[in-house]
Amino acid sequence: MSVDRRGFLRLALAGAALAASKCLKDISFGGGEAHAVSSVIEEYKGADNLDALKEKIADLSKGQPLFVMYFATWCGFCTRLSGEFEKAQSIAKTPHKVLKVDVDKYEDIVSEKEMKKTRGVPEVAIYVDRQEIDRFGSVVSAQAIAKFIDETNAAIRAQKPGAVPSP
Repeated sequence: MSVDRRGFLRLALAGAALAASKCLKDISFGGGEAHAVSSVIEEYKGADNLDALKEKIADLSKGQPLFVMYFATWCGFCTRLSGEFEKAQSIAKTPHKVLKVDVDKYEDIVSEKEMKKTRGVPEVAIYVDRQEIDRFGSVVSAQAIAKFIDETNAAIRAQKPGAVPSP
């Protein structure tokens, strides 16, 4: 599957701008109702090597967005971003997954050549079907995350009809 990186980046920036420009009470996603979707936040507990992490990413990113969050337990921004991902679960209308990787526990993964892109924590890499489509390193609101999830899933459905189940 070919992914238009600029298109996904525009979606993320538009979502972040929308969340920043409106008060929480003014933003409505599905009337504020909680949605029952396949959303999972999981902490990585695999082997401390890049191949094992790539295998996990390939498995979890099939047909839906996977957010790989590099975090540290001592990082206040990481805790805040984790909370925003938890809130986004009830806002998003379509499936997604979050895989949290503790940079202190898995130093070998972060120190390997391909992971040198990680500049600090929190750092989030976004994957769909094994491909990294974007990366960000700041705290983003739950509303912006949910909007990005739903728009990414819509783009996936447009490219591969039936690949992502409807809510």
